[in-house]
Amino acid sequence: MAEPAVHVVAVMPPPMNGMTYVTSQIVASFRDAGHVKLYAVSSEAGETGLYWSVVKHFRMLRALTRAVRSSSPGDICYLVPDSGNGLWGNLVQAVIVRTRFHRVLLHHHVFSYINNHDRRFAMLLRILGKSADHIVLCGHMGDKITQLYCTGGVVHKLGNSAFVTPPQCVRVRSQLRTIGFLSNVTYDKGVQLFMETTRSLASAGYPVKAIIAGPVGDKRLADEIKVFVKEDPDRRSALGAVSGKKKDRFFDLIDVLLFPSLYRNEAQPITIYEALSVQLPVLATRRGCIPDQITTGKWAFESERFVSAATDQIKTWIQSPATYMSALEMAGRIWSRQSSEDRAALIRLTGHIFEKLHSPLVKDESCL
Repeated sequence: MAEPAVHVVAVMPPPMNGMTYVTSQIVASFRDAGHVKLYAVSSEAGETGLYWSVVKHFRMLRALTRAVRSSSPGDICYLVPDSGNGLWGNLVQAVIVRTRFHRVLLHHHVFSYINNHDRRFAMLLRILGKSADHIVLCGHMGDKITQLYCTGGVVHKLGNSAFVTPPQCVRVRSQLRTIGFLSNVTYDKGVQLFMETTRSLASAGYPVKAIIAGPVGDKRLADEIKVFVKEDPDRRSALGAVSGKKKDRFFDLIDVLLFPSLYRNEAQPITIYEALSVQLPVLATRRGCIPDQITTGKWAFESERFVSAATDQIKTWIQSPATYMSALEMAGRIWSRQSSEDRAALIRLTGHIFEKLHSPLVKDESCL
């Protein structure tokens, strides 16, 4: 008789982003705990945009078919729901999953069907029924998914801080001189709010250094960033894509991270945890799980007032180094608490999953 297994059918790097990185780390954790079969879908050829979205779903269907053929009764299938129109593809996948798997683990990384009720996601849950358990990134995400849908299965809270390893050396800071932005550099990620905040500080007599890090795919935006840098080339710079030691160097150079995302599906950015892990305060917009990440209640703002609120907070920290030092300590405490909780949650989750592999399924009807 085959050993019970967790079948992971998911997008894995490349491309490398927060979701695919976390998926790769989940696979590693599952493999440490028990038998895992991986059916990875990747973009080795560098496909992007609509083409990649279509190709990805065809590859997912093929991978799921392979998983179904190699599965045994009682095995578990791990899936990551898509956003927007990608949910139509997930519906087809759910039908295939139900032909063989009696248990499914859905790991949620977007808010597109959580901000508001989505009939496609409701249909997906109706197909899967109470066989579907859920991994959510924060309490807010768990509350919303429970309110909008009768989920039926177990809801596990597991934040992304469990998968962040802070650098061994952290620079000791005593005053704020440099602000930073790190992300895929797009309008949706709020880089224009970062630039406006920098200009607002300069107009108020606080010409801080400003560093933008991340790839820029939009030519018009790239030109705007060039203009921004040329306004004050001694204090402003754009590094392009950074990873590994270059990313560590970026965090070492800055004194506060700005993450003013306007992305409607923003969930729980790993970048914020990376900053907190080196005791950097983070000023961000109130999107997705971000308020749960920045638990002070004072560092997350509505997007409409981000520039003015961030400007005021940075001015306060510059004027009062003691207040800034307190913010550094607060960032360290937030990181310590959340990383400890999430690592413990990861251990509980893996234990729960592999315990289920060896227990009989009690079939139940969906309440949707």
